[in-house]
Amino acid sequence: MEDLMIDSKAFFPRASQMTRVLSWAAVKLMVPYYGDSCSEEYPSWTYSHESTLSFSAYEIGKRHGSSFNISLFLRSLKPNGLLLQLRRPTKQNEGEVYFSVYLGMGRVFVSSLSDSTPLTAPIFVTTGEKQFLYIDVQQRQVIFEYAGLRDWAYVGGLPENWNSDRWGGNYKGCLQDVRLGSVHLSDVYISSTSKNIKEACVSDDTCKIKPCHNGGKCTISFNDFTCSCPEEYKGKTCETRVWCVSGPCVNGGHCVTFLMDMNVSVSFFFKYQGIAIFTLVLLMLFLSGVYNATFENNAVQYSAGGSLANPVSSIYLEFRTRSENAVLLRAARGGDMLMVGLLDSSVRLEIQIGNTVEALILSGVRRVDDGKWHRVNISMADEQRKVSPWVITVDGIIDTAAPQNATLAVAQSFTGCMGAVRVGGVYLPFVDDYRAPQPSQFHLVGKPKIHLGCTSAPVCDSDPCLNGGTCQDLFNKFGCVCDSGWEGERCEVDTDDCVSQPCIHGSCKDYLAGFECQCHPGYAGRLCDQDLDECERHACQHGGTCQDGPNSYTCICPHDYSGPLCQWSYPPEQCGRDVRCKNDGICHDGLWGANCTCMPGFTGLRCEMEINECESNPCRNGGSCLDHINMFVCECPPGFNGPTCDTNKLAHKQGVPWLLVAIPCSACVFLL
Repeated sequence: MEDLMIDSKAFFPRASQMTRVLSWAAVKLMVPYYGDSCSEEYPSWTYSHESTLSFSAYEIGKRHGSSFNISLFLRSLKPNGLLLQLRRPTKQNEGEVYFSVYLGMGRVFVSSLSDSTPLTAPIFVTTGEKQFLYIDVQQRQVIFEYAGLRDWAYVGGLPENWNSDRWGGNYKGCLQDVRLGSVHLSDVYISSTSKNIKEACVSDDTCKIKPCHNGGKCTISFNDFTCSCPEEYKGKTCETRVWCVSGPCVNGGHCVTFLMDMNVSVSFFFKYQGIAIFTLVLLMLFLSGVYNATFENNAVQYSAGGSLANPVSSIYLEFRTRSENAVLLRAARGGDMLMVGLLDSSVRLEIQIGNTVEALILSGVRRVDDGKWHRVNISMADEQRKVSPWVITVDGIIDTAAPQNATLAVAQSFTGCMGAVRVGGVYLPFVDDYRAPQPSQFHLVGKPKIHLGCTSAPVCDSDPCLNGGTCQDLFNKFGCVCDSGWEGERCEVDTDDCVSQPCIHGSCKDYLAGFECQCHPGYAGRLCDQDLDECERHACQHGGTCQDGPNSYTCICPHDYSGPLCQWSYPPEQCGRDVRCKNDGICHDGLWGANCTCMPGFTGLRCEMEINECESNPCRNGGSCLDHINMFVCECPPGFNGPTCDTNKLAHKQGVPWLLVAIPCSACVFLL
């Protein structure tokens, strides 16, 4: 892949990706207009309007070879969805996928064969604004064969009964000027199938559900909405009351609005004489986590402005993060520096005083990058002494010393949430729209954008869990609860259900999300735990009792019989004394008694039965069968003869005169 660009920002794929998939270049500066004066605009098409399932399919009537390009304009807010896919016909109805362009987490992905690693550009494109995408496939680095004749191009999604989850589901938004090999699909190829495609770029009616509260007026933006709120309300849906707008404080009171979690705002009204009460309330708000803020490498600065009355002897921070290394708080003035951060997932304190050669460094041992809230305290062990050791307490406080008019920086190179932060007992507020009456206070430097409230990245929005797994948001990290038969970080590994050897009397065969037992003979059941009762169809004779065993049975014989099936008398019979064979049968003494070998034409235990040779109806054409010893005779009806009456006499006689006539004639010729 080379020169992949989105919105003029270059993307440099990793080497591991370069060896796996293809070469492509993307995004040039283009506009969707044409004509001599560029006054004509290519039409746009809206997919998945009002949450319908949409797609269009084109039969490719021209070979493109292994080098081709794809370009299109897109406009979407949905972070996942299939943009375009090429398939070649196979015996299966859905065909074989060999090239896909799709969105994932707001970025563009390109993949070729199903087992290849997709390439992506780290640029967010689902902003709701029109974006141009250009992909150039170079022959030297493709791993599929060609985009061939009669292949199919699917745009915006797949048919309803086809699974498109792997590529983010069907696309929602607008597509314009879609080209394959620099040719417009809609101009050259006929869309043989399309569903729920709406001409022009049309937004959903996002105001239909009346999302604006408290008298707010809704305005539709592309697949989104904005609320124009009354003066005393704000927020995405006008859900937050701005209490101080109405001026509720009288007699010189000052109103301060505190923004809390869960979109709740609380105002506190106080006079200067009520400092103690306000300080107590403010302390309770911080300790209960009212002032939470989310940071993503966006540091904020504070200045005390020389208002700190006493040297700082303690620092307190509340935070939650997945970062292993970060700067939580840094204070500096001249050559003095104090820094509290994370190193290898543990709390670390560094203090540099003036021109001293060595800095004071303290490192904790407890890991705090588990995404849970932690309270860290660093303090001087003895505040009364000028020289005192510092103590780090995790899930308590982080304390340190700072000059009276130092500048503080919070959350440098830090991704996560911070709660209450105190330096020398003085709070560092995340909002700067009030002035507390205390003489010692910190103020934000500038007007930084701070995201109030603690929010995690939408780690589950992309549905990372496969095979029916349920995604759990673990704060900037996801966990998957897998269905039975699956395991792995994303439920991508088929559990070997045969490891536990579930088949009791059989061999186990593992399948996707299941197993099958192939039972040994004589056993049945899902786990081969049922012993079949072979005595249900036993052949024990002479009143023998059947005893079931593994894949067999045993006959328990009466006292006067023996043999596997109790078929022989006991004690064994002897020739001449107990057994005499009839019809010239020959008697033989054996281990289990006498036995008769019969002459041809006879059968039975003692050769007492003559075999009826006529039983098989050997005589044909209505002949009558006469049974004899070891033979039969057929009495044939008129016109037939032969051993089984199968010869037609009439047909035989009609052939004789010709022979008789032919002989005399030939003799006459000889005499002449």
